[in-house]
Amino acid sequence: MSKDGSPKKQSSVQANDLHDEFGYDSDDEADDEATARAAPQAVGSKGFPPDRKKKKIDNFKREERNAREKERSFRISRQINELRTLLSSGGVIVPKGTKSSVLTEAANYIRMLQQHQYRSEM
Repeated sequence: MSKDGSPKKQSSVQANDLHDEFGYDSDDEADDEATARAAPQAVGSKGFPPDRKKKKIDNFKREERNAREKERSFRISRQINELRTLLSSGGVIVPKGTKSSVLTEAANYIRMLQQHQYRSEM
């Protein structure tokens, strides 16, 4: 404060000294503002803008793979259910559980049939 009570103005030299002391430059301020105003640009993995056509192709391929996997899964489930039905008609009690329980019971049933066949051949 000055002697008359008004706030003392800091000279531009003193302000610049403070900026220099902390490694801050007034040009940095202008650069920061320009950077903040610049629109963000999407960059691909190799530093180039992403190719939207490639992205559509990738999505199409992914959807095709998903459809094939879904069809494969349905075929397996259908076969497991058929195996469950065959085991039930053969007198094997198959719990309505997991697919692995059906496969386990099927393997046990096949072993039992093999043992019966071996014994009957003797």
